[in-house]
Amino acid sequence: MIFDFARQLTMVASLLLGADADAQANAPTEADYYPLMTFDIPKDLMLEAGDIELLSDGRLAISSRRGDIYLLENPFTDDPKDVKLTRYAQGLHEVLGLAERDGALYATQRGELTRIRDLDGDDRADLFETVCDEWGINGDYHEYAFGSKFDPEGNLWVTLCLTGSFSSQNKYRGWCLRIAPDGTVLPTCSGIRSPGGMGINHKGEVFYTDNQGPWNGTCSLRHLEPGSFQGHPAGFRWYESTDAIGKKPPEPKSGSRLWVEADKIPELVPPAVLFPYKKMGQSASGIACDTTGGKFGPFTNQFFVADQRASTVMRVFLEKVDGRYQGVCFPFREGFGSGTLCLLMSPEGHLFTNGTNRGWGSIGSKPFALERMDWTGKVPFEVLKMRARPDGFQLVFTEPVDPDTAGDPKSYELQAYAYIYQSSYGSPEVDHSKPTIKEAVVSDDHREVRLVIDGLKRGHVHELHMDGVRSAKALPLLHPVGYYTLNNIPKDSQESGEEPVTTAMSATEKVDESHRPLFNGKDLSGWKEVQGKPGSFRVEDGAIVGRRDRTKKTAYWLSTEDKYGDFNLRLEYMLEKGGNSGVFIRAPHTGRTSREGMEIQLRDDGATKGKPSSGHTGSIYQAVASNEFVSRPAGEWNELEIDCRGDRVRVTLNGKTINDADVSQVEKLKDRPREGYIGLSAHTNNVRFRNIRLRPYSRSEDKAKTSR
Repeated sequence: MIFDFARQLTMVASLLLGADADAQANAPTEADYYPLMTFDIPKDLMLEAGDIELLSDGRLAISSRRGDIYLLENPFTDDPKDVKLTRYAQGLHEVLGLAERDGALYATQRGELTRIRDLDGDDRADLFETVCDEWGINGDYHEYAFGSKFDPEGNLWVTLCLTGSFSSQNKYRGWCLRIAPDGTVLPTCSGIRSPGGMGINHKGEVFYTDNQGPWNGTCSLRHLEPGSFQGHPAGFRWYESTDAIGKKPPEPKSGSRLWVEADKIPELVPPAVLFPYKKMGQSASGIACDTTGGKFGPFTNQFFVADQRASTVMRVFLEKVDGRYQGVCFPFREGFGSGTLCLLMSPEGHLFTNGTNRGWGSIGSKPFALERMDWTGKVPFEVLKMRARPDGFQLVFTEPVDPDTAGDPKSYELQAYAYIYQSSYGSPEVDHSKPTIKEAVVSDDHREVRLVIDGLKRGHVHELHMDGVRSAKALPLLHPVGYYTLNNIPKDSQESGEEPVTTAMSATEKVDESHRPLFNGKDLSGWKEVQGKPGSFRVEDGAIVGRRDRTKKTAYWLSTEDKYGDFNLRLEYMLEKGGNSGVFIRAPHTGRTSREGMEIQLRDDGATKGKPSSGHTGSIYQAVASNEFVSRPAGEWNELEIDCRGDRVRVTLNGKTINDADVSQVEKLKDRPREGYIGLSAHTNNVRFRNIRLRPYSRSEDKAKTSR
């Protein structure tokens, strides 16, 4: 009996192992979800990658490292031969940025930003105008200049490589510049080493990739936060040329750790995501954000990042903790024909890539390859999001998981490590540890798993393998590994989170495609002071500053010149200790503004505990209280979003919705106007506002309301 039982166990185990092996063998591949198409390019044409832009007429503009710009007709064809290339411009200097606006093509060359036009309509450029040439070059091979697409305010951003890896011998090398539509230059960030590409997220914020070298232990994705120091001090000498971002930061200590130095140097912004060297690539490059609303799959608002050496595209999920971006990278697609350098996501969900293997070489052996990646409509079994929690990580999956495998801690393996922050070239992985996964708790809908972990390490990459996890359909994860850069550990479960997705609107409601700036960062154009003495509001360091005269009882406020009814408003604000301010919505210019329109209260809530009142941050003043305290301490920037649609007013602060009111059901509010001015208030102490953007909502004639 003992022998027979053992034999039966062996047979059962063999069957199970065989079934799992069959499932693995029959598991879908990347190409089943995201096939690649390589365009046929004439053999006598060297289309080495520079950048790509989708033009308003549906063609692609493609720049090459050799100084040409081509126009490609029919880029959405299913036949790779059914395209036509026309040379639009030539004789340029290594164009690594292309952006179209008002019929002109803006090209970021090594030494300048150029506006290019075709005046006679023959698809050949006729007019070349220098928009900006405020940075220097000296002929060093490394002095690349990467240009962005237009940001929501109409600016172009340029990141400038150092002179080699270690020095900045020409003006603003190692800096990021913003170039306004009129050509005005605003130095924006220092500390850049060797960018590989730039991208703009769904909120209009600009990111870039930097690469392994001095002061860069490995490649990374970084947020170009205005005023920040990105980590390489070689360009500090140019602080003498501008006061746009304040005084020169202290020198970082070589041999330290990045998070240690960031605690000492407030301007130092750690990378949002580190790409472990060789594991995820060796030369991070182009960036594209999926803003297609699901046309490219389930990864809405996530970044896709290319690696030139590995000839791959990675996927990145970001969230904010303690006001700074951090997140996780996953493999996404390999098998590109050349070194993937630039990416472009079309509004319809086509991801274009252009590659080159010149210079550093690449796994993709072709000298260049123009390719397009499309989604088949099938959803891969992947980790959609990986969020930091005070005691571990929360995993969100694209498909329901098998609770037995996903709920077993043995299905996961975790290690953590860091990189040396040093002036010499790169860094090995150091400070290794193995945090313990104590529990794996599966949610009721089988879409999420909470990993309870002992030994999280701040500032470390947390490499999570999930080889044992299966879907409800018994499929393994398409990519069973993720690398989370834990810059900060959340203090509570609500502190971490990404930008919430706006609730879907009714079919009769149409929304403008993007937010537009209400504040230009330079002066009060478009605004007027309604109360208070002249000069109560002024612009300092790119922010509107409201200065309160404490001898007066009435709150000062600054009003838009136009009225608005239904809209989405986004801005950042900072209060002083004890500060009390607000944002007026649908407000009149006469009477008691907060009682005849509405005021979204902003207040230094400090260490207030318990339940908020209608006078705390996020409340509709004296009418509807917010539901929790999420504002940051005085002296720190907060991110505020106010969404007004008909009777519904929703307030989101620092990524958390804290008020969602139907004003028709509130006695104090039901008869207040549904249209009026937007205003900024200064009531107690000084207050600062910046990055003020508005997206008006337009409705069909029947004034249909958004359903709850």
